[in-house]
Amino acid sequence: NDPNKQTREQMSALWTGITGGGAEARAVITQHLLTTIDILIQDGTSKLWRARVGACGALADVIVGRSWTELGGGGAVIDDDEIVVEGKSTPAGVRLLQLWRVTTRALDDVRSAVRESGE
Repeated sequence: NDPNKQTREQMSALWTGITGGGAEARAVITQHLLTTIDILIQDGTSKLWRARVGACGALADVIVGRSWTELGGGGAVIDDDEIVVEGKSTPAGVRLLQLWRVTTRALDDVRSAVRESGE
């Protein structure tokens, strides 16, 4: 999901070579889903605009079609500041609140490439 076309194509070819593409790639992502989402949420607020573009595009690819349980499960959450406890898994509600904040920031970004990837 890099904004540079050549880099994006090279990374895509590398990913396909490692995972085999298709269902195998989806299985690898599913195996490491929560860690991947948490890292992408962090990168979505990076000072580097290319990291924000890549993170927003990758989040859009990774989150689609996932169930509440796959995203971490748990009950309803109103404020993510109260829930995050070290050593415990982050509930889906907290993860979705963080995702909403990253998306809102991306839509209001100075760079047009970040705004477009956040849509």
